[in-house]
Amino acid sequence: MLKQLTQCRSSLPDSVKNLYDRHKTKRTRPSLDEILGLLQSVAAMHLRAFIIVDALDECLASDGCRTRLLSELFNLQTRHGTTIFATSRFIPEIMDRFETSLSMEIRASPDDVARYLEGHIGQLPSFVQQDRQLQEEITAGISEAVDGMFLLAQLYLGLLGDKLTLNDVRSATETFQKQGQRSGEDQKVPVLDRAYEQAMERIYGQMPGMKTLAMKVLSWITCAKRQLTTSELQHALATKTGKSELDHGDLPHIGDLVSVCAGLVTVDEESGVIRLVHYTTQEYLKQTQERWFRDPESKITTTCVTYLSFLVFETGRCTTGHKFEERLWSNPFYDYAARNWGHQGQISNERESNR
Repeated sequence: MLKQLTQCRSSLPDSVKNLYDRHKTKRTRPSLDEILGLLQSVAAMHLRAFIIVDALDECLASDGCRTRLLSELFNLQTRHGTTIFATSRFIPEIMDRFETSLSMEIRASPDDVARYLEGHIGQLPSFVQQDRQLQEEITAGISEAVDGMFLLAQLYLGLLGDKLTLNDVRSATETFQKQGQRSGEDQKVPVLDRAYEQAMERIYGQMPGMKTLAMKVLSWITCAKRQLTTSELQHALATKTGKSELDHGDLPHIGDLVSVCAGLVTVDEESGVIRLVHYTTQEYLKQTQERWFRDPESKITTTCVTYLSFLVFETGRCTTGHKFEERLWSNPFYDYAARNWGHQGQISNERESNR
């Protein structure tokens, strides 16, 4: 934000130039407080500033980042009249902060959902592709059932993927419609939970190897201390207890990590982060964690410690910044393992003592 506000000026503000020169001489980076102070001063130079924050819900709340961001944004608004436009999924914490602000709910129309389904119905078994009437029944049935929720449409379509007869498809579609008829605004979470339950049952119905991989992927994404990139998760899953190095032949394919999870996992192409498709997916898996994952934090801790014990790290700390960057690039899981192995172990111990 500071960079963008500065670029709007005809010349570089002295305060920004002075801070840059000071840290350039010392070869240091500015602190967050220094940057926030500059943000305030540069915002004051503008007659009016507009800040747009897209997907605010994807800013992590666990480390206090989202709370700090919102506090600073509203501070700018209070002191300098900055106008804030934010988009977010419905999360109570965020909604509460914008309680007095103008808001608009953006929801999909039935036509939007129908177009989505028509564009993705090719994922279903071949007999569906050969039956135009059945395709229309699926599109109409799911569009009616989901009440504008793209997420639910995606989940329902995925649940039809293993239905191999016309009657099975029709029966499932009718079930979706019945669930939709019983779901008012206050029933959307239970309806989603039922869809997640069905997705997990589908995962459990896969071949053993695919089921095992899916449960590992879901447990890592659900229980990790922060979001993971695809390469981080690949290295984590390829780490074998008792081994002294990582065998690249054990790295799972990214496409498989997604496909075995029955539509519950997606990859952000821009950031490379592999995540659950919706914040409600995270909530569901957290609430039902004991049912699906057996002591995931202990397994994550063991993986972190094993990874940090690999022979490639036996030389100890890196002596230069270049070598450190090279280590991070060559060993994608190193940063997560080094920063979080203790936190994961503590969670595991607390969970064990509460049993």
